[in-house]
Amino acid sequence: MSGLRINIISLAGTDPRLAEFDLRLAKVMREGLERLGVDAHIEIADLSVAKHRTERSILDQVFPLYQEKGRGISPTYFLNGELICCGRIPTVEEFMASITDRFDLVDEADPDA
Repeated sequence: MSGLRINIISLAGTDPRLAEFDLRLAKVMREGLERLGVDAHIEIADLSVAKHRTERSILDQVFPLYQEKGRGISPTYFLNGELICCGRIPTVEEFMASITDRFDLVDEADPDA
């Protein structure tokens, strides 16, 4: 599968202690992607600058959450623009399920798959 976009919205710019959670989430993601054999583009965007680099649809989902929960939304991640997890780090298995539940992972180049 190609074309998977993962956006992690970080609050480390406002509270550097939260960067640890972004890094732990990215590690879970890399392990899950490797186990699934999936390539993906992972972008970590700090909320303070995300408005300049992140899709409007993602920001439209994040800002109300931030207004409601504040730092409690960290980390938050999206798959192809869909909000998947907010305020916690999923297990590798949960992350993998978030992909396999939404996307057909059959390799289109392999007609026998």
